Formats: sequence, C-alpha cells, structure tokens
Amino acid sequence: MSMAETKENMNNFALNVRARSKESFEHAMQLAFAAAPGHVATHWSEHPKYGLVLFWSGNESITEPHKMFHDKPILPFPYKINCITAIEFVWNWLEQVDRKKFELGGGDVHYRGDGDSEKAWRVYIDDWGRVAGVDYSFCAILPVWAWIGK
Repeated sequence: MSMAETKENMNNFALNVRARSKESFEHAMQLAFAAAPGHVATHWSEHPKYGLVLFWSGNESITEPHKMFHDKPILPFPYKINCITAIEFVWNWLEQVDRKKFELGGGDVHYRGDGDSEKAWRVYIDDWGRVAGVDYSFCAILPVWAWIGK
C-alpha cells in the first residue's frame, strides 16, 4: 500500500517508537507520515523537551510572532517535504545534534549501570495525533539513548 492509499487520518492516532537503526527509523517515520494530512511536512521546530517537531501546516493565516511551539519558533521548510526527504533530513540531524541540550527522562536517558548506552532515537505522536497538544504538529523525533546489556 502506498502512502497515498493510507487512511490513518484520525483524532486518536498515537505512536511511540524507540530504537537505534536507520531501518527502524524509516519504518517509524513512514507510520508518522501516514497519519499526517497530505503526507508532507511544511514546517519544523527544535525544542529541548520535545526534540525536532514536524508540522503538516504552519497555518499561514497566523501572524509571525505567534508561530511558536512552546516558546520556540516554527520554521518553514523551503518546500513541502515528503517522508523520504524527511527521513534523510532528520537522520542527518540526529547524527550531528548535541544530545546534551535535550531534557531526557525515563527510558530515554543515558544508562549508567551494568551495560552501555548507544545513540538512539524516539519517534512519537501524542494523543489527538499531535505533539504536546500543538495544532498542525504531527510527530516529533527526540535523540535518546539505547541501553545495551552486557
């Protein structure tokens, strides 16, 4: 089934995937984009608590000073990006981002115990198909840690 054939446009779509491989990341992003109206991202925002947040619309009718995601600016992509383009954009971001600037909790933190931690990611969508209750957001990607046992 192609992305255009999916019918995941629903109010209570949710997603929460934590993994470390690019292959798993591609699958998680495909699920997220299947639920986004139009299956494209038009805007993005980076937030220390939520990660890189993607939006399916910037609601162009809102004036610039109000285009904020929890006190961080919502920025437009130069053009609408599809899932394939977003995968490369976000994967490159994950490879280069400073993980220390994110507020991690729970199972996302660097594990300091009997084992090791490796770079990982979490793709998520909260209740109502949004991130942190903000309209037009459809998924977030947070750089997290994978716990590797001995």
